[in-house]
Amino acid sequence: MRFCLLISFVLFWSLPSLALQNKVSRGPYLQLPKQNSILIKYRTKKSCPTLVKYWKQADPERIFRYQDMVSSQYHQILLTGLDSNTFYEYHIESQFKNQFENISNSSLEYQFKTLSSSSEALIWLIGDPGISGFKDFRKKFKNNQRNVLVNFLAYQKVKNLRDPDAILSLGDNTYFYGFDDEYQKGFFDQYDFLLSKIPLYTVFGNHDAGIDKNYLTYNSRSYPYSHGTYFDTFDSPNKQAYYSFNLGSAHFVVLDSFDSLWEELKSDRSNYEKVWNPSSASSNLMLDWLKHDLAINKSRWTIVAFHHPPYGTDEEGSHQNNLFRAWMNSNVVPIIEKYQVDLVLCGHIHNYQRSFPVKSIIDVSASKINQSEDSKSEKNSYKNKISKILKQTDLTSYKAVPQLNSLNKYTKLSGTIYTIIGSSGAAFNTIDSNPNKMFAVQKQIEGSALLAITESNLSLKFITINGEIGDEFVIESF
Repeated sequence: MRFCLLISFVLFWSLPSLALQNKVSRGPYLQLPKQNSILIKYRTKKSCPTLVKYWKQADPERIFRYQDMVSSQYHQILLTGLDSNTFYEYHIESQFKNQFENISNSSLEYQFKTLSSSSEALIWLIGDPGISGFKDFRKKFKNNQRNVLVNFLAYQKVKNLRDPDAILSLGDNTYFYGFDDEYQKGFFDQYDFLLSKIPLYTVFGNHDAGIDKNYLTYNSRSYPYSHGTYFDTFDSPNKQAYYSFNLGSAHFVVLDSFDSLWEELKSDRSNYEKVWNPSSASSNLMLDWLKHDLAINKSRWTIVAFHHPPYGTDEEGSHQNNLFRAWMNSNVVPIIEKYQVDLVLCGHIHNYQRSFPVKSIIDVSASKINQSEDSKSEKNSYKNKISKILKQTDLTSYKAVPQLNSLNKYTKLSGTIYTIIGSSGAAFNTIDSNPNKMFAVQKQIEGSALLAITESNLSLKFITINGEIGDEFVIESF
């Protein structure tokens, strides 16, 4: 009897099928959703070929297969030929020798819905979320990032809302240096159970670019071409930091407020990190693309997202004291005005701010950015370098003029509403009153936002870390 038990014990531990040979170490996460396709990205602990099995939720007996024959830890599977407006489920298998094993995480929902032609859409907005990626922030701000998420989910449950059609993160997706392990701790470990079922769009922020501990070397850059950890991790339709997509009856434009301001690099690199302005020898690729994109846009609503806000003040000062914000104010704001953009979404400042509908005019009192006072000398070599570039740069400054003073109900074409949603991790930038009174709401509190799109209106609710509605407004069509 003992001999039989011993044999059974040995066989149990020797059977490879009873212990997983591999596992998914990141993801899966969904990107580039369309009516007939979607991109699934994931990472496995060991290099291997993988197999994705997927099926319509309504027809689980008919299973489709996509086999990735390349042995790698980094996998991206583009599923095509899908039916629009259809729920699919899927799982991931890893090849070990001549066998495949299911390595899907049972605690996650492996499903997605393809896009439809519907005019309605829900988008979850987070800004500067990834504080859990940086040890000092994890200690200082503890569970802020997770509590913002928990209170959004609680609001979703109480209101019996369906899952959002997409997540849009407004930059600084992790902290502090843009390292791969920071993305794991600060983003993927936090949102894994949403990312496996809701498509993700991201904005390129300054901490996504990352800098080394000496503040001299970037880990990711879109200039002079897209490369580095951020671009290895997140996809866009055109492989650029600036891109556009349609969701419901809205056209979304994502811009690069960090690297787009540099002149096109000359062959001898003599103009390395020289700021572009209208008198530069070459045109600006992003601005030219933006003008063309908005010119052919036929959607009911137009929403532009980028990291550095062109308006708003806090302890770092106004846009006139920040090179990236000043450049966006000088060059992007006039285009937003020309094409009558409905809503601008930004991060970077770690609080929540929302303007009245505004239109912008040249600020004759600040025609030369930062000319009135010298910047304080910076011990940080990176900030000192940026400060010097700003002082040498001649940029036009725009100021926002409120068009309506109603607190939360507006009409399309009454002006552009600017938002700063930079507190999905921590709200540590104190609110400073704005002398132009362009902001309807300013709150130093953590939170995220839910953007609802229909043909007839565009509405946003800011959901605080306490589960309260910290702000809400609607823009109605005519």
